[in-house]
Amino acid sequence: MLSPLEQSVRAITDATSLLIVTAGDTQGDAVASVTALYATLLKLKKNVTAVVTHGVPNNLRFLPHTSEVHTKLDHANDFIISLDISRTP
Repeated sequence: MLSPLEQSVRAITDATSLLIVTAGDTQGDAVASVTALYATLLKLKKNVTAVVTHGVPNNLRFLPHTSEVHTKLDHANDFIISLDISRTP
């Protein structure tokens, strides 16, 4: 039986089109997490879309890939990653 981490790795590896979304949070940690995961998945040659529904605040536009973050879904994806930082210390 695969561990949760192994299951996640397998799901990401098998997916061709991935969507990264936040839980409605546009704080720095959430936006940075989205853009970091976006960059990582691009390096893995994945077709990835990042969505921050409230948009990236101007003070966070210095982060890499923020110009590629969308505010709405444009198309269907076969794997969705939702980042929720509300329970992190």
